[in-house]
Amino acid sequence: MKDAKLWAGNYKYIFIVVSWFKFMKDHPSKLVDSIDGKPVIYSDIWDFEKTSAYERLLIAPANKHVELMIDLAEKWGGLYRLLYVMIVSRHEKYPEGRYQCPKQIEFHDATYFLRKYSNLFENDGRHHIWLASDDNKSQLIYDRHNVIYAYGDIEMYNNVLTEKGFRKNKVLFPFIHSHHFNKDNDIFVEQLMNEWEWIHFPLRDSDR
Repeated sequence: MKDAKLWAGNYKYIFIVVSWFKFMKDHPSKLVDSIDGKPVIYSDIWDFEKTSAYERLLIAPANKHVELMIDLAEKWGGLYRLLYVMIVSRHEKYPEGRYQCPKQIEFHDATYFLRKYSNLFENDGRHHIWLASDDNKSQLIYDRHNVIYAYGDIEMYNNVLTEKGFRKNKVLFPFIHSHHFNKDNDIFVEQLMNEWEWIHFPLRDSDR
């Protein structure tokens, strides 16, 4: 009887492990380290980057990327611009490229849109999503490497991040990594494409 219970317990464990690996195969992480095959997960850190062309923060949240974008953009004021950058297309009707929202929108509309598609943005590696102020002086780019680039009021961004417990540290991407997308998300991409009559532009080299 003891051996039977032990076998049953081991069987249950094996079933859970196999089920988990099947789930991960069917629903791969957005960004994966190609060396060890593990999902890339950051630890609520940020770094400051400066060149002759720009100053920006590179922010690497552990999770809830969309909510962080909303919190960072809330104090901009005015109207907002949206740009959806599709790096990999799985729809003949919607080729890869930059899709610009045809109008400037209110903050609550931007918030509604981002939250509506947050699972798509946070769990699929086929795209970037940009949010910008109406004068383009402030921009947030949720990059498919699962980080956020923040341009604009660096001090204000720092304050928000500090309140949320983020710390300054070097953000490192795995040298060899892969971007994954979930076929189950295809329907949500199609819904997103039907939100507006997006203005399509070709991808830029920097998008890839």
